Amino acid sequence: GRTIVLPPEQNFYMLNNKKSKVQFTFDDFYYLNETQNEHLGIKIIYMTEFLEEVAMRGKMKHRKTSQPSFPPGNRTNWDKATEREIKGLYEWIGKTSFVESNPWQPTECIAFWPETADAKKDEIESLFQVSS
Repeated sequence: GRTIVLPPEQNFYMLNNKKSKVQFTFDDFYYLNETQNEHLGIKIIYMTEFLEEVAMRGKMKHRKTSQPSFPPGNRTNWDKATEREIKGLYEWIGKTSFVESNPWQPTECIAFWPETADAKKDEIESLFQVSS
């Protein structure tokens, strides 16, 4: 299966009305729990959980040195962070990689959502058959 990591709660462009909620997550716009429940093999977690369970356990490696790398300030909760702070988090993510014993091979695995939750495995696999 695959894990989708949701970005932290933050300001969204053009949704910064001072009279109401000003910071949002993707949960505010999409039915992510339902998606996760309907499609086996898809796990959706928040950035905080990812940073606690993966990054803070030394599983993120700096791309150039291959040494364990930790989020800026060893911070795991980035909800309500300023734009500048979020930028620092994303720059760190761009310089690191998640390393596991069975790394994802993008040429051998693709993630997609079937049109319906009751799609049959053989119907899905037939979509990827190459005819000669």
